Amino acid sequence: MSTEDTTSLTKQPADPVPQAADTSKGRWRGLLTNRDFMIVWGGFTVSSLGTALSNLAVPILALGLSGSPTMAGLVGAARLAPYLLLNLLAGVFIDRWDRRRVMIVADVGRFAALATIPVAYAFDSLTIAHLAAVAFLEGVGHVFSAISHLSALSKLVPSNQLASANALNEVADSAAGVGGSALSGALIGLARNSTVGAIYSYAVDAVTYLISGASLLFVRKSFQEERSTDEPSSVLADLKEGMSFLWHQRLLRLLMVMVTLINFFQAPLNLATIVLATEDLDINAGLIGLILAAVGLGTVASALAASWLRERVACARWRWDPSSFGRSRRP
Repeated sequence: MSTEDTTSLTKQPADPVPQAADTSKGRWRGLLTNRDFMIVWGGFTVSSLGTALSNLAVPILALGLSGSPTMAGLVGAARLAPYLLLNLLAGVFIDRWDRRRVMIVADVGRFAALATIPVAYAFDSLTIAHLAAVAFLEGVGHVFSAISHLSALSKLVPSNQLASANALNEVADSAAGVGGSALSGALIGLARNSTVGAIYSYAVDAVTYLISGASLLFVRKSFQEERSTDEPSSVLADLKEGMSFLWHQRLLRLLMVMVTLINFFQAPLNLATIVLATEDLDINAGLIGLILAAVGLGTVASALAASWLRERVACARWRWDPSSFGRSRRP
């Protein structure tokens, strides 16, 4: 074979088979046949269903115990506080710890914390302070579990399937929110009173976390990436690096502000809806659950559209360049 023939071969396009596998249809098929991802996704879906159950049960039970919307709001704030206080710090520690173990401990911890609510109620010793403490612990577990899950995703699926995997997670989370709200409303509506129904929701929520944690024991792949053999930096140094990275990423700063504002103004809506429905409109909890589920349908539609839009709308990606403080762009 001549040199010219060899050169012409090297310039030929790559074999079309790998390119065909990179299509949207191929990515979805790859995800659905990925055993470890589907196990993690199934556990995530079950735990999301449990979290949605508590979204209605927490304010209903807090109102039943205290009779005060203010106290119910404080319990809800205790549940959301870890998201504000621990997100960045949790990421630093998760880089050092075994992510699967973190997720299992978070699920088992949430199971144990939530299980104390029905037990305390059975012994007539449940207080609003106990409810707030459990709400805070549930929030802590969710922060560590969610960040570990996101960090581990790149080890479970190829890079060309990450967007589809995230979209599938969003669909599952949104659908679980709809189903969990409706199920919690049914449990509360069928019980002899709303407080007992909320206790039932807590019990089911606790079991979902136990199922989620147990499912992780069947995952074969490692959730970790190779770590540098250099001497590890301190927690404070990593925290400063993370804050510097966030500060110098204009797009991330914008997203952080937007998400913070949305969560700040959206957080009281569930409680306001429940108080208005129960005290002013005399609507039962079952119908309230359906109302919250209907609200969640919009989120499901958005999650379903996200992957479709990504395939058809070109978005610029940003990377951090220390020399230019993250303002360089690449197509």
